[in-house]
Amino acid sequence: AFDDDSVFTASRVFASRVSANRVFEGADLDQAQGEPEALEEKPGTVDWLDEIEAVPVGEQTARLPRHEDAQVYSLNVVARDEHGFSGDDVLRTLLGCGLRFGDMDFFHFSEVQSGISKIQFSVANMMQPGVFDIDRMDHLQTQGLMFFLTLPGPEDMSGAFDEMLATAQALAETLDGDVLDDTRSVMTKQYIEATRQTIREFATRHRQ
Repeated sequence: AFDDDSVFTASRVFASRVSANRVFEGADLDQAQGEPEALEEKPGTVDWLDEIEAVPVGEQTARLPRHEDAQVYSLNVVARDEHGFSGDDVLRTLLGCGLRFGDMDFFHFSEVQSGISKIQFSVANMMQPGVFDIDRMDHLQTQGLMFFLTLPGPEDMSGAFDEMLATAQALAETLDGDVLDDTRSVMTKQYIEATRQTIREFATRHRQ
């Protein structure tokens, strides 16, 4: 079992590493350093993000979007077993689904689009601090994983969401988990269709 104070959520999106105290509209990020405890709500700041050691990235390495108008859409894969998922199983399954460890210590599914490697969607640890320590995956035990799509980013935004959903469903089947929506409630067809419609509308606005 897990409580809300220990869960990494996505109700606000990433702050710029150049202007770290400025928040985009999108995902709520909790503290990522020290003991896994919740910080008091401080709207407008994601100070914990400053303390994450950035993953060295080359010119060809995909990075998460840092646009001010970015939006985040997420879903969760939650373990049925009370002991959660083991890090070894998580690593093996994510790699098997084509994800790779990268920017900001998350796993990402990337594709080359217009000659540039672009992140289609990403995976975080659902439990605080949210990021992964790639050198200690064998020590990880987590109640779930958070899949998230950061827009704008993929050229085919709706396709990226569908790919994320399909991957989450495949991972849930492999690891014996359930796919839940962004509030960790039962995933419904209505939720999926409403999210697709919202993404289509965002894509249309972004291209205008």
